[in-house]
Amino acid sequence: MKEDDKVNTPDTPAADVKPETKLKVPRILLEILVVGSQRHEAKVKRLLKDVQSQFDALKTKDQQRARLLWIKDDGTKTPEEARQWLIDNSYSKYYIFVPDTYSVKSDFVKEALKKINALETALTSIKMYGLVVSRNKPNPSAVVPTETPEVPENSSLKVVK
Repeated sequence: MKEDDKVNTPDTPAADVKPETKLKVPRILLEILVVGSQRHEAKVKRLLKDVQSQFDALKTKDQQRARLLWIKDDGTKTPEEARQWLIDNSYSKYYIFVPDTYSVKSDFVKEALKKINALETALTSIKMYGLVVSRNKPNPSAVVPTETPEVPENSSLKVVK
């Protein structure tokens, strides 16, 4: 077969075509998601400032594990669409929405990371014991209640209700 007779298929890329490479973005552990509305602009600005100051107070390694992602709702999206946009554009393992009150505790970010670290530690320890989460989902409709059998009075068995 001559070199000119070769056909480039998806399995045999052309020699001059380089494989696509993707930039590896560090995995964010926690994203704090905020849907800001124009009518609450002052509250949103205060919240963003508060959360940023909490990020600044974190240790450097924790600063790299959390970020804030927000969208300013200009009225073109419903609240559900805005929330879905945030979820779709989140690259974190865990995310949390800020309440509609636009206020958080002064240690909100630190405590959220602490709880996630505790969860991750527990999951690691569970895996070390060989415990596996079943992929089968329970079917509540398959659970059939049974009747309590009658136990004779002179029996040594006791019925617990």
